[in-house]
Amino acid sequence: MFPVFISCPKTGGIYLGSAVDIYDRFYDHLNGHCSNLHLQNAINLYGHDTFIFRVVELCERNVLLAREQFYLDLLFTAVAPALIFNFARDALAPFTGRTHSKDTRAAPPRPYGGCSK
Repeated sequence: MFPVFISCPKTGGIYLGSAVDIYDRFYDHLNGHCSNLHLQNAINLYGHDTFIFRVVELCERNVLLAREQFYLDLLFTAVAPALIFNFARDALAPFTGRTHSKDTRAAPPRPYGGCSK
């Protein structure tokens, strides 16, 4: 199991997440499947070869989210918000402290096209 770090040296942007299958997760991010929208937009704009994908550490599955949270806490403490691709500060409850805008709540639902995992 792997906490993962994706960075764009060209912009200084950083994303932190986790993966059980590192190859699938890497593929998902590079191809827009199950990917963070901020990160995917930057990949589309700057190109795949501009990004660095790193494994932060190896850990057991039962501590993966706790380790991701540890690194998220560091990220949100040490990095300027404008450089963080992550939307969520909480690995266990990514929507905590966030709400949909009035316009988003009023919009008709879109067909699900996200991650099938």
